[in-house]
Amino acid sequence: MGIQNPKENTKAMNTKPFYERLIGISAKEIAARIGCPIPTVYDWKSGRRSPPSWMQGIIMEILEGRDEKP
Repeated sequence: MGIQNPKENTKAMNTKPFYERLIGISAKEIAARIGCPIPTVYDWKSGRRSPPSWMQGIIMEILEGRDEKP
């Protein structure tokens, strides 16, 4: 056991499947915040589909500011 790199810890936290990071946010809210169809969000939340990996970070940044008014 050695000293862990903080970047490795951050990377480990972001390895959760995309759908698990959406838990606690309604499909309607997600769709409204990012401007996509609700059925698409249902697919993401169920794990059937995921947006491209490059887009997942952008979506999460938008959703993290969900307490702010758009």
